Parts: sequence; structure tokens; C-alpha cells
Amino acid sequence: MNRREALDRYRQSAPQFEAGNRAAVKHGALAVVALRPRAAEIADALRSEIPGGPHAGDEPVLALLSLTLARLEAAHAWLEDRETLVMPGRKAEVWPILKLVGTWENSAMRLCSELGLSPRSRASLGVDRVNAPSALADHLRTHYGPDAEADDDE
Repeated sequence: MNRREALDRYRQSAPQFEAGNRAAVKHGALAVVALRPRAAEIADALRSEIPGGPHAGDEPVLALLSLTLARLEAAHAWLEDRETLVMPGRKAEVWPILKLVGTWENSAMRLCSELGLSPRSRASLGVDRVNAPSALADHLRTHYGPDAEADDDE
């Protein structure tokens, strides 16, 4: 049997994959096409948080931020399924995705700052978020009743 015949025979016996299969996906954090729907959800949620409202010029930064956050979600979900951060059978060798996670986290912080989504960037923009409900105030009201207040003096 020559090489051509062997290749044809292999192609006939090889498993056929349907469109949209996830056979080659490992952690999914690099699968941009699969992450787009989640990235769009994140972008929609973040749009209303941009100080002064979203501007057309914010969209490229918002797209990068939302994709980065979707990647982080996928990577963290994959890592949670592992029993250890060290690769099995390899002493002191961590999963390669951990290096990417650190880079993505730094990128997300920079992109948040670009959009005025961090406390420091809002302060430099002079945006007043004092009147906005804080997560602490929401937590206190939820767990301790409507009369609970956060003491800002401490």
C-alpha cells in the first residue's frame, strides 16, 4: 500500500466531527469565537458603569476588556477543576495557563483604568461616585436589615 492509499484509508476511518464540537478545546480561554457571547454580556454590563456614559471611542477598549474578562472566567473555571496548580507528574511545573492569567489580570486592570472603572482613575477624572450605592452598603442592608449603615469614618 502506498502513502496515498494509506492516507485515504485513514481519512475514511478517522472520526468525523460535527461543526461546533469542542474536542480540541482544553481550557477554552483562547477560544475567541466561543468566548464572544460571554464577552458581549460583560461589555453590556460594563457600558453603564463608564463614568460620563459610554462613548463610541470606548468601544475598542471595552471589547478588549470584556474579552479579557471572559478569558479570565474561562481560565479560572478550568483551573478550579484541577486538584493542584502544579501539572501532574511534573515537579514544580505549573499549568502554562497560569502565566497567561497573570498577564490577563494586569491587562484587565489597565483597561479598567482606561475606561475610568477603577477608583484611582475615577478620582483622576474627578468623577463623584460617593452617592452611588457601595457593595458594602448593599451587603449590610441585605444581611443586617435596612437600618444597617457602613461607617465611613473608620
